Amino acid sequence: MVDVAEVDVETPSLWEQTQGRIANLVEGRKPAGVCAIINRGFELEHIGDASNDQIKLLLKSVPSVFPENWKASPGSGAQNQSVEELTPQQKEVLEKLQTLGRTQMTTRKIEAIIHKGVLFRKTSRPV
Repeated sequence: MVDVAEVDVETPSLWEQTQGRIANLVEGRKPAGVCAIINRGFELEHIGDASNDQIKLLLKSVPSVFPENWKASPGSGAQNQSVEELTPQQKEVLEKLQTLGRTQMTTRKIEAIIHKGVLFRKTSRPV
């Protein structure tokens, strides 16, 4: 397991807010945690996938590095938006994300993970 540094902020990270919560992947199926739900959403939307370590690091970076409403640049498509458009902290997280999984982490995928993490928090239930 990759050691992911804790984010030092007063507001709990999105990762912390989703722990101890579950949701159903599909009606009538076994409930799952945030990583499984996000990857199932990617599968359904043909986005690819992300490793659990990538999801964990990114959700730990919300809201301290990426705000909950963070959006990739319009027109960035599947490619990363210009690195110059990211803050130094966002660049650092993006670089770490690239080393944690077998698939490239794009800004569109970052946006989707954040969105799905927020949606999971709103629609899930405590264990």
